[in-house]
Amino acid sequence: MEINVINEFMGSFPEEIGTKCWKWAAENQTLDRYDAFLSLLLKNNYSLLQSEKLGNNKFATYMLNNQTVSVTFFTEYNRLMVVLDSMELTKLPPLIPSNNNCIHSPKLSMPTLKKGDSLLGAGMSFVLTLAEGNFIIIDGGYDFNADGLFSFLSENTPENKKITVTAWILSHGHEDHAGCFFSFCERYADEVTVKAIVANPYRSKTRVDPLKDWLTEDALLQVSNKINAVWFRPHLGQNFDFDGCSIQFFHTQDEVPENCDWLNKTSLSFMAAVDKKRIFFPTDFEDDIFAQLYGNDLRCDILQVTHHGYSGGTEEEYKYMQPKIAFFPVGATFLDGRIKADYPRAANYYLINSAEKYFSDSGQTITVDL
Repeated sequence: MEINVINEFMGSFPEEIGTKCWKWAAENQTLDRYDAFLSLLLKNNYSLLQSEKLGNNKFATYMLNNQTVSVTFFTEYNRLMVVLDSMELTKLPPLIPSNNNCIHSPKLSMPTLKKGDSLLGAGMSFVLTLAEGNFIIIDGGYDFNADGLFSFLSENTPENKKITVTAWILSHGHEDHAGCFFSFCERYADEVTVKAIVANPYRSKTRVDPLKDWLTEDALLQVSNKINAVWFRPHLGQNFDFDGCSIQFFHTQDEVPENCDWLNKTSLSFMAAVDKKRIFFPTDFEDDIFAQLYGNDLRCDILQVTHHGYSGGTEEEYKYMQPKIAFFPVGATFLDGRIKADYPRAANYYLINSAEKYFSDSGQTITVDL
């Protein structure tokens, strides 16, 4: 679709949020306007790939040739958002459920981010071991966690099978989340197959976050070419399928204004569903919007606690989620010290008291069956 056609419909010019990836947003809209835009896509020969609903919000993805249009209507805000992605740098993600060959029961693990004798106060690394023996990695931790992650994958890969990462999801560009990915791919490109990278890096000329952004388009392209992996850029509401594990996105940087001052706001937040278990990863997204937007669709069996427990996440959100297991991605000494003492947040105590189990990084990998 020509950009000027969308300009005319939306009554505004787009913001380029990635290479040949544009976003329009309009306030004071109605569901009829959402439906009218979908009709416009069909009139222009686009085909519907996926239609989703979370809370009272509606999401749809359409495609023509090698171009996708993702459309979002937030009922709570009366906001219509359109993202035109030429997929100049990325590929179309798998949206259709796949068949898998079961080898063993899937598991969720939180590998330790221990460095020497020190348990770190931040950083995040989760690994889903899938039924066919492949992995989905969420972030990975710091650059110096690469060797430990490789050891974990080696120990949990079936005999005579090459280590295979079906998807590596990178939530945002802070070092304690994305640093491991780049070091890992530099050291183990020949020993590990990484099929796909899932990331929606933030792009802005006015970003003022003082911390280095590890997750840039240039960096992703360099690594994806080196390891021969495809790059998927997720958009709001989309539901990907990786070897029988669905990943649905509740937040992406599509929603973030151009002058964002903190990369946590650009974090991917998503629900993973595998073997009838739902695992919610807000990652480091701290804004208090999920309860308002998604309500009961936040329900999950396992929760990664928002931003390590330091900030973000509310008691209201956690009551909707009702997790049986809560993972605090933070060192145990920091949870008992700083998180409980210096950050005595009601939301954290609600989880600690209401979940059947809660875990932090005690220096050993923690694994739960799904």
